[in-house]
Amino acid sequence: MTSRGRYTVQASQIQGIISHRENPSEPQKSQYLLRWRSEDSIHPPLSWHGLEDLSGVLHLVQQHVAHHKQRLSQSNRALAPLAVGSVLGQKRKLSTSSHDNHGHQLLTPQSERSPNSRGGSEASFTFAQEAVSASEQTVFNANLRRMEGLIIAEPATGPEVPSLDVRKLPTKDMLDAANKVDLRDAELAIQTRYISRLRKLPGPPVTFCNDIDRETPSLSFKFIADYVLQEGVTKHDLIMGCKKCRPNMGANRGCEYTKKCDCLEFAVPDFEKMDDAQRAEYDALQIDGDPSTLHLPKRFPYHSTGSRAHCLVDFYLRERHPIYECNASCLCGPKCKNRNVQHGRKVPLEIFKTRDNRGFGLRCLTDLRRGQFIDIYLGEVITDEAATAREAASGPGKASYLFSLDKFKGDSVDGINDIKDEDCYVVDGQFMGGPSRFMNHCCQPNVQMHTVSYNKYDFFCYDLAFFACEDVPAGKELTFDYMDADDGSKPDDVMDEDGKTKVPCLCGAEMCRGFLWT
Repeated sequence: MTSRGRYTVQASQIQGIISHRENPSEPQKSQYLLRWRSEDSIHPPLSWHGLEDLSGVLHLVQQHVAHHKQRLSQSNRALAPLAVGSVLGQKRKLSTSSHDNHGHQLLTPQSERSPNSRGGSEASFTFAQEAVSASEQTVFNANLRRMEGLIIAEPATGPEVPSLDVRKLPTKDMLDAANKVDLRDAELAIQTRYISRLRKLPGPPVTFCNDIDRETPSLSFKFIADYVLQEGVTKHDLIMGCKKCRPNMGANRGCEYTKKCDCLEFAVPDFEKMDDAQRAEYDALQIDGDPSTLHLPKRFPYHSTGSRAHCLVDFYLRERHPIYECNASCLCGPKCKNRNVQHGRKVPLEIFKTRDNRGFGLRCLTDLRRGQFIDIYLGEVITDEAATAREAASGPGKASYLFSLDKFKGDSVDGINDIKDEDCYVVDGQFMGGPSRFMNHCCQPNVQMHTVSYNKYDFFCYDLAFFACEDVPAGKELTFDYMDADDGSKPDDVMDEDGKTKVPCLCGAEMCRGFLWT
């Protein structure tokens, strides 16, 4: 039994929401007709519930509200004459019903609202006949019981059990009634839940702002703190770190000499500092296919002092070389200047609704310096085969969430076999990830994605980190080029030869390419 007397429906037991209506006893609140999971496909348990019962299924309420508004929008467009100059087929904000006098009111939640206490001390009891009136039943094809904090539906038949055929639902009367409901209470509950999730994220605050309408990002999206490795994906064990470096080197900033730091063994040399002998040594290594450049001059990836301390140096920012950070096996200490991305996000971010039909975007609430680390891109790590299957099942839009870990494609792992496209893993951030998932595309971006590795021997699983590629003032939207793979690929590389179905680009940049991919 729950100690606080609160009862909610269990998400795993709900198949979906059929319709909604105004709460008969509280007109400013909404109710939802749930379809419970059942082997009976004709007369499954059905029941009306207010939001106080639906804390565990708010994601289903959100999906229902979005579907309802989309249906209304399509209906209104079908009835309304087409205005001169209007364009069909573009993504647009979902409109509300003509009955919704507050369709564009903003939501300003102050805190996470809890379900109302239902009281009562019984572990379970039946309330199938708790109808507002004889003509307005609340439960059909079942009895409901409250038990151990949950509302449970038990299929039932008989003369005293109201019956409904789910194949006939929603009825026209239900749809008409639903069109008159404002749904503000549901949208407020959804937004409040979303904000409460953002407050639980590690690091500086991540906030949410929508001063345009009442839409909230999907509650079905799961925030995660690290990659989720799926079937067929393995991450190499950490083998070694730098052994010659110490915490007290370099003014107590750890690694000081690039020639001694084992973590930089495969880092690209600093050609400007190489003499003729070192250049000849490097050329010989390239011919032999030896990736080790341990004794050649290099650069640490981050500034260690000054106004750009901890920012990516231009050598890496400009050339997009792989970044190798120190790791848990290193002897340089946790404050080493070659540790940055691994310490996590250090800037406050805000997810916000854009004003130009680009959905939600991301911005930083403080000024960013050129080369400053922002966050990493998280998601499910899947095989190339799985990514191909997911993209085929979802359509062209799926590609905006898929990023291939192909930085080392073409390199030799064992001196014999080169890494091929099908060997590379892919990060899918559509259904789980971090705040950076909301960063939009721009053909002239202010952010770049860089490869960051903590294990120089793992060519397949590493971080994708975002760095500001210019000074970005607080509040300006953060964008990166979805096609800016730092392997040198160009837009034409992803276009079909027959030029079919291009995904249009809406970035609005002066040098906009006009499309993302096909």
